[in-house]
Amino acid sequence: MQCRAMLPNLSCMGVATGVGEKRSRPVSYVEHEECGDSPLVSTIVLAQLPGPLKISNACFVEEARRVREAKVGLLVVVTNNPVHDKDTWGDARVVHVPFEDTLGEKDAVVVAAIRGAVECVQAYWSEHPDTSVLVHCNEGQNRSAAVVLALLLAYGVPRESALESVYATSTADNAGPGVAWERAGWEKLVGENGKRLRALVLATPWPCVSGFYPHYRPRGFP
Repeated sequence: MQCRAMLPNLSCMGVATGVGEKRSRPVSYVEHEECGDSPLVSTIVLAQLPGPLKISNACFVEEARRVREAKVGLLVVVTNNPVHDKDTWGDARVVHVPFEDTLGEKDAVVVAAIRGAVECVQAYWSEHPDTSVLVHCNEGQNRSAAVVLALLLAYGVPRESALESVYATSTADNAGPGVAWERAGWEKLVGENGKRLRALVLATPWPCVSGFYPHYRPRGFP
């Protein structure tokens, strides 16, 4: 089964755990107190990428107009507490490839989710170059950063340059490129699980893939 075959509907149900699939549940913004009301987004533009690659927190995508104004073509949701469970949001197509930002989430599940996200982005960009892709989790720090790092490596960005690009997104450009967040910072790949995700991504080959992975369950397919 080819990811290309899913276009124009790229939505995905989730990542299998061996017991059953994760279920999306409405997000509670009590969990996002560190973000508060600050919608954060940052953009990576590199010659190796077919288009701009954006990373944001959940607060940014809470309003569909922000996604529309950012001219996002594909929205990749990697939190299991999504703002919504729609196939489109702010004119962007949506894929849901959730996994937990916890040390208890199995490595195989994490890698399978990230591979699924990478594959959907590659399929989308193969048909829609020069359009923006946005990846978001809750805080926009660990899971989304891991997916962005994997995407950069999959598109041939050298390891050190890829890491530098990911860490450079610690400033938000919602008010313009390079505008720093007023608070303590918007660091990437933080804490013990952030370090673990970084190590997992760097240790995994990210070739240009063409088929779905065993743990990946696209909506609408058995």
